[in-house]
Amino acid sequence: MNKDSTRELLLGRHTPVIETYSPELLYPISRSDGRRALGLGSPLPFYGVDIWHAYEMSWLDSNAKPVSLVGRFVIPASSPNLVESKSFKLYLNSLNNKKFDCNASAISCIETDIAAIAGNPVALALYLPDDEALAGHILEG
Repeated sequence: MNKDSTRELLLGRHTPVIETYSPELLYPISRSDGRRALGLGSPLPFYGVDIWHAYEMSWLDSNAKPVSLVGRFVIPASSPNLVESKSFKLYLNSLNNKKFDCNASAISCIETDIAAIAGNPVALALYLPDDEALAGHILEG
Protein backbone atom coordinates (compact mmCIF):
# COMPACT_ATOMS: atom_id res chain seq x y z
CA MET A 1 0.00 0.00 0.00
CA ASN A 2 1.37 3.40 -0.95
CA LYS A 3 0.99 5.97 1.79
CA ASP A 4 2.60 9.04 3.22
CA SER A 5 5.31 7.62 5.48
CA THR A 6 4.63 10.24 8.15
CA ARG A 7 1.03 9.10 8.64
CA GLU A 8 -0.45 5.85 9.82
CA LEU A 9 -3.65 4.19 8.74
CA LEU A 10 -6.49 4.91 11.20
CA LEU A 11 -8.46 1.76 10.44
CA GLY A 12 -8.68 -0.46 13.52
CA ARG A 13 -7.32 2.22 15.84
CA HIS A 14 -9.14 4.21 18.52
CA THR A 15 -9.54 7.79 17.38
CA PRO A 16 -10.70 10.83 19.33
CA VAL A 17 -13.81 12.77 18.33
CA ILE A 18 -12.78 15.53 15.92
CA GLU A 19 -14.75 18.73 16.46
CA THR A 20 -13.22 20.96 13.80
CA TYR A 21 -13.11 20.73 10.03
CA SER A 22 -10.17 18.43 9.26
CA PRO A 23 -9.52 17.53 5.60
CA GLU A 24 -6.08 16.25 6.63
CA LEU A 25 -7.85 13.17 8.06
CA LEU A 26 -8.48 11.86 4.55
CA TYR A 27 -6.17 8.97 3.72
CA PRO A 28 -5.46 7.76 0.17
CA ILE A 29 -5.13 4.11 -0.73
CA SER A 30 -3.49 3.51 -4.07
CA ARG A 31 -5.49 1.45 -6.56
CA SER A 32 -2.31 0.40 -8.37
CA ASP A 33 -1.27 -2.35 -5.92
CA GLY A 34 -4.55 -4.24 -6.30
CA ARG A 35 -4.65 -3.69 -10.04
CA ARG A 36 -1.07 -4.85 -10.45
CA ALA A 37 -1.92 -8.04 -8.53
CA LEU A 38 -4.71 -8.64 -11.07
CA GLY A 39 -2.36 -8.05 -14.00
CA LEU A 40 -4.12 -4.83 -14.99
CA GLY A 41 -2.06 -2.11 -16.59
CA SER A 42 -2.72 1.13 -18.37
CA PRO A 43 -4.99 1.73 -20.11
CA LEU A 44 -7.53 0.02 -17.92
CA PRO A 45 -9.69 -2.58 -19.68
CA PHE A 46 -12.82 -1.14 -18.05
CA TYR A 47 -14.48 2.09 -17.03
CA GLY A 48 -16.88 2.97 -14.28
CA VAL A 49 -17.31 4.67 -10.94
CA ASP A 50 -17.34 3.93 -7.26
CA ILE A 51 -20.54 5.11 -5.60
CA TRP A 52 -20.43 5.79 -1.88
CA HIS A 53 -23.41 6.84 0.22
CA ALA A 54 -23.01 8.88 3.38
CA TYR A 55 -26.31 8.59 5.22
CA GLU A 56 -25.43 11.01 8.02
CA MET A 57 -23.83 14.15 6.59
CA SER A 58 -24.22 17.34 8.58
CA TRP A 59 -22.85 20.85 8.92
CA LEU A 60 -24.11 24.25 9.98
CA ASP A 61 -25.85 26.76 7.75
CA SER A 62 -24.94 30.46 7.84
CA ASN A 63 -27.20 30.91 10.90
CA ALA A 64 -25.50 28.03 12.76
CA LYS A 65 -28.55 25.82 12.25
CA PRO A 66 -27.72 22.14 11.64
CA VAL A 67 -28.18 20.78 8.12
CA SER A 68 -28.57 17.01 7.82
CA LEU A 69 -28.61 15.31 4.43
CA VAL A 70 -27.61 12.12 2.66
CA GLY A 71 -24.69 12.34 0.26
CA ARG A 72 -23.97 10.26 -2.81
CA PHE A 73 -20.35 10.40 -3.91
CA VAL A 74 -19.32 9.34 -7.40
CA ILE A 75 -15.59 8.68 -7.77
CA PRO A 76 -14.19 7.64 -11.17
CA ALA A 77 -12.69 4.15 -11.26
CA SER A 78 -9.83 5.75 -13.21
CA SER A 79 -8.76 7.73 -10.14
CA PRO A 80 -5.34 6.72 -8.83
CA ASN A 81 -6.57 6.40 -5.23
CA LEU A 82 -9.44 5.23 -3.12
CA VAL A 83 -10.30 7.08 0.09
CA GLU A 84 -9.81 4.85 3.13
CA SER A 85 -13.26 4.34 4.67
CA LYS A 86 -12.56 5.26 8.31
CA SER A 87 -10.71 8.42 7.31
CA PHE A 88 -13.68 9.29 5.06
CA LYS A 89 -16.10 8.83 7.97
CA LEU A 90 -13.96 10.87 10.36
CA TYR A 91 -13.59 13.63 7.77
CA LEU A 92 -17.35 13.80 7.21
CA ASN A 93 -17.89 13.97 10.97
CA SER A 94 -15.39 16.84 11.14
CA LEU A 95 -17.88 18.90 9.10
CA ASN A 96 -20.51 18.82 11.89
CA ASN A 97 -19.50 22.23 13.30
CA LYS A 98 -18.38 23.87 10.06
CA LYS A 99 -20.51 26.71 8.71
CA PHE A 100 -21.36 26.95 5.02
CA ASP A 101 -23.33 29.77 3.40
CA CYS A 102 -25.31 27.28 1.33
CA ASN A 103 -25.38 23.63 0.29
CA ALA A 104 -23.53 24.49 -2.92
CA SER A 105 -20.61 25.83 -0.83
CA ALA A 106 -20.57 22.62 1.21
CA ILE A 107 -20.61 20.50 -1.95
CA SER A 108 -17.75 22.49 -3.49
CA CYS A 109 -15.58 22.19 -0.37
CA ILE A 110 -16.23 18.47 0.09
CA GLU A 111 -15.75 17.63 -3.60
CA THR A 112 -12.45 19.52 -3.60
CA ASP A 113 -11.19 17.70 -0.49
CA ILE A 114 -12.15 14.23 -1.74
CA ALA A 115 -10.82 14.92 -5.25
CA ALA A 116 -7.46 15.95 -3.78
CA ILE A 117 -7.12 12.49 -2.21
CA ALA A 118 -8.69 10.48 -5.06
CA GLY A 119 -6.59 12.23 -7.69
CA ASN A 120 -9.58 12.92 -9.97
CA PRO A 121 -12.65 15.13 -9.81
CA VAL A 122 -15.52 13.62 -7.83
CA ALA A 123 -19.22 14.46 -7.72
CA LEU A 124 -21.38 14.84 -4.63
CA ALA A 125 -25.17 14.96 -4.79
CA LEU A 126 -27.24 15.70 -1.69
CA TYR A 127 -30.60 14.17 -0.82
CA LEU A 128 -33.18 14.34 1.92
CA PRO A 129 -33.22 11.09 3.92
CA ASP A 130 -36.59 10.05 2.47
CA ASP A 131 -35.75 10.90 -1.15
CA GLU A 132 -36.93 8.15 -3.52
CA ALA A 133 -33.72 8.52 -5.55
CA LEU A 134 -31.82 6.77 -2.76
CA ALA A 135 -33.65 3.47 -2.92
CA GLY A 136 -35.96 3.74 -5.88
CA HIS A 137 -38.93 3.96 -3.51
CA ILE A 138 -39.79 5.36 -0.11
CA LEU A 139 -38.89 2.95 2.66
CA GLU A 140 -41.38 2.36 5.43
CA GLY A 141 -40.36 2.86 9.03
